Amino acid sequence: MSEDSHSRERVIDEDLIRYLCRLSRLELTAEEIPVYTEQIRRIVQFVETLDRVPTDDVPPTSHVLDLANVTRDDVPRPSESREAILSNAPSRTTNSFKVPRVV
Repeated sequence: MSEDSHSRERVIDEDLIRYLCRLSRLELTAEEIPVYTEQIRRIVQFVETLDRVPTDDVPPTSHVLDLANVTRDDVPRPSESREAILSNAPSRTTNSFKVPRVV
């Protein structure tokens, strides 16, 4: 974020919440508007706090833990015969499973 966006006060009021509700097609009651206004105000304040944390020396990562993908090699191997696989099908055609039509 630029310095200008830090110095500009973000106004989160009930009018903004009503506007966001219209955009997102949400219906809030008159009692819910002030509750959501305060909750969103607190969320934005928390995000602004996180935005001020110095991260210049932190390398970008996709995960906090050093993970490795645990997969086996893709090696071709023999499989069951088509007849053996289709023998358990509740309904079948000559060479495939028969399932209900989905429209």
